[in-house]
Amino acid sequence: MTRIASLASLALAAALSAAACQLVAGLDGDFTQAPGTDGGSDAGDEGDASDGGGSGCHSATYPDPPAGMDDGVSNEIVLALRSLDFGEGAATPPGYDLDHACTCVEDAGPTCQSAQQHCDAPGGIDNASAQIFSLIQFAVGAGTFGSASFSMKAEHGQFSLLLRVRGYNGKPDDPSVDVALFPSPGADSSPVVWDGTDQWQVSQSSLVGSNLNKPLYTSAGAYVSHGVLVAAIPNILAILGGTDSSISFRLTDGVITGALAQKPTGWALSGGILAARWAAPDIFATLSSYRDGNNMPICTDATLVYGTAKSAICKGLDILSDASGAASQPCDALSLGFGFTAQQVQFGMIVAPLVPSPGCPAATDPANDSCPP
Repeated sequence: MTRIASLASLALAAALSAAACQLVAGLDGDFTQAPGTDGGSDAGDEGDASDGGGSGCHSATYPDPPAGMDDGVSNEIVLALRSLDFGEGAATPPGYDLDHACTCVEDAGPTCQSAQQHCDAPGGIDNASAQIFSLIQFAVGAGTFGSASFSMKAEHGQFSLLLRVRGYNGKPDDPSVDVALFPSPGADSSPVVWDGTDQWQVSQSSLVGSNLNKPLYTSAGAYVSHGVLVAAIPNILAILGGTDSSISFRLTDGVITGALAQKPTGWALSGGILAARWAAPDIFATLSSYRDGNNMPICTDATLVYGTAKSAICKGLDILSDASGAASQPCDALSLGFGFTAQQVQFGMIVAPLVPSPGCPAATDPANDSCPP
């Protein structure tokens, strides 16, 4: 390890140590209910008391499919993520009520077993990851990790997540569309002008072979209702970052939503939400994938750095990775939600996945670690 990387690790250790003190002081990944409130969300609630949590909580969810038959339109819209919101420190972070229970509201209990209670955000929103991201941002700085940093990189064409929508009739309601996701290592050229003509590279890691018609990450059901795109995505790969730092997320049981509208520069998606379950093994794989601004990984032998991060993650597990699991099972995943906006673009070249800088030896690779039983 270079001297620069060693100094960076020492700085990160000090920052995470301070962050750990904040965890003790209350930044514990839970959302508490103010006295005399019902924990509900006034804006955008589509659910009712039957969604869990009793009459005091209206579950934060998305519109139901519209009635009618599919009109068989054959077209294609490609959108690139332009901004990202992790919800760091927000009282109401982006996300949805994934487990259909407003935990801590009117005696609604947990949907899995944990040593500590994990209260939902207003509307029963499950997004324990938001506080983990707050911890990381506090440790390494907002300029290195966080919503603003990643949004700036996407805006400048250094990375994105591409959404392809096929079969959309362009109307407020469409009962059946197809959605696929493609991680992109960046735009084919710069500057990015966001006028609908930009071409964005497609990572071959998201395809079977090199065929854009055979994506790996596709919707299990998608539609547009009242102008809102809703797509259930069982498996998601998101690779965030640029050439100086990066991190990969593998998520399950996901849903993507957002308001579609046609602008002078093409179709745009606003108020987007990606909500999913982040299983513990995938969290450790994400830690293994992380490279800082010096292309250095975080290994398990970085005692204070890694130990603090692992403790926060393992204590923060708040949901089951398998939505059909019984409430008697131990929590084995973090709930997650990203907010985002996206703008119409075009597919560019299909490129080989970026080869990350060398990671940790197998003995200290976070991918080989796990939370204690």
